[in-house]
Amino acid sequence: MKCSRFTVGCLFLMVFLGSCQLFQAPETKVPATGITLHKATTSLLITGTETLVASVTPTNASNQGLAWTSSDATVATVTASSEVGLVTAVGVGRATIKATSKDGGYSKECVVTVTLTAVAVTGLSLDKISLELVFPGADSAALVVTVTPSDDTGF
Repeated sequence: MKCSRFTVGCLFLMVFLGSCQLFQAPETKVPATGITLHKATTSLLITGTETLVASVTPTNASNQGLAWTSSDATVATVTASSEVGLVTAVGVGRATIKATSKDGGYSKECVVTVTLTAVAVTGLSLDKISLELVFPGADSAALVVTVTPSDDTGF
């Protein structure tokens, strides 16, 4: 069987390329060393949402995967999309949202406080109509403020 130079050259090239693949350096795995979360606490009204952002450190870690959990799904739920956790307030109370790295199990938490819908303040009143203080002297007086309506969630 007679081989042409082209055939021999192609065989040499195939053998050479095949052997190069055998000697490639293995990929270096970069382990996770921690996690960051952009907020430690937040407050929401019922049905409100908040986006939490977490990231695995170092930024070049081989596995950037995160798992998101809620300590009380009757207060706040979390749905995850990579480094973002969307928190939804579903009931009054306090829940802890946790982001955990899939490599190493590192975690950070955000405490979510959920309150009823806000009530706008419609008025303020003082317990005294007038007050007289003498200066110079050590006179002082206290004023009591009443907020209307009394169930305002802002105080």
